[in-house]
Amino acid sequence: MVLTQVEVGTRLLSGCLPQAEEVHAAAAGRYLTALAVTEPSGGLDFDAMTTRVEGSDGLVLSGEKWSCSNAPFADEIVVLARDLRFAEGSPGRHTLVRVPASAPGVRVTPLESFGHYGITGRVELEAVRLGPAVLGSRGSGLLRLMRHWVHERVMLALRAVSMADSLLAGSAPLIAREDPDLLAELSSRAVQERIAVRHALRLLADNDCDPRTAAGCKLRAVDLLRQSAEAALNRSGGPAAERALRDALGLALAGAATRRC
Repeated sequence: MVLTQVEVGTRLLSGCLPQAEEVHAAAAGRYLTALAVTEPSGGLDFDAMTTRVEGSDGLVLSGEKWSCSNAPFADEIVVLARDLRFAEGSPGRHTLVRVPASAPGVRVTPLESFGHYGITGRVELEAVRLGPAVLGSRGSGLLRLMRHWVHERVMLALRAVSMADSLLAGSAPLIAREDPDLLAELSSRAVQERIAVRHALRLLADNDCDPRTAAGCKLRAVDLLRQSAEAALNRSGGPAAERALRDALGLALAGAATRRC
C-alpha cells in the first residue's frame, strides 16, 4: 500500500508538473509523496469533507486527514480539500493542493494500522498558507484523483493476484490434503482473476479502462487473496499466510475500501 500511494502521488505530480525537480527526484527515489484524502469522521464521503482551502491569491488550507499512507516520512503531502471558492453542491468543488510536510501549521502523527506502526499517519492542517500549490485547476481535484485511482486499483489487483498465486503455490499440499475441492476453486479463481487483470492492464495502456472495471478487478483480487490466506492459515500456513492476510486487509483500503473491509 505504501508503494502504491507513492506511485499515485508521483503520477499526480508528473501529470501536472512534468518538468518539476520534485518529479525527477521522486522517480529516483529521493522525494516521497503522501496522498491525504480520507478524514476521521467522513472517510471517503466527499460531501462530508471538512478539510477546506480558501482564498484567491494567497491560499489557506485547514482541516484534518486520517490514515494517510507513508505520511510520517513523506517530503510532500497532496491534499484533497473542499474549495470554498465554489458553492455547496457544486459538482467541481474539490481541489488538490501540494503541501510541504515541513510547512508551518502541518502536523503529522504516526498511527498504528494492521500491526504496523508509523506507515500511516494523521495529518493536521492549521491555517497552512500555500504558495502556487494547486495541482491542475481549482475545482478539478476529485476528477483528477479518480482518474489516478483507476490506475491504482488495477495495480493493486495485479499485486493481490500475484501474492495469491505465490501463496497458493506454497500452501497447495496443506490445503489439498484436507480440502482438495477448495484448492481447485481457489486455483480456478486465480486463473480467472489473472486474465481479468491482464485485460485491465491492456485497457489501461490504451487509456480506456473505466472505473467499474478497475474497481471490480481490485475487489475480486483482494477477496481472492484474503480467502487464500484464510485457507492456508486454517491449515497451519505459517508466517507467509499471516502476512498475506494482513496485506489483503491493507490492500482493501488503498484506492477506496472494498465491501469486505
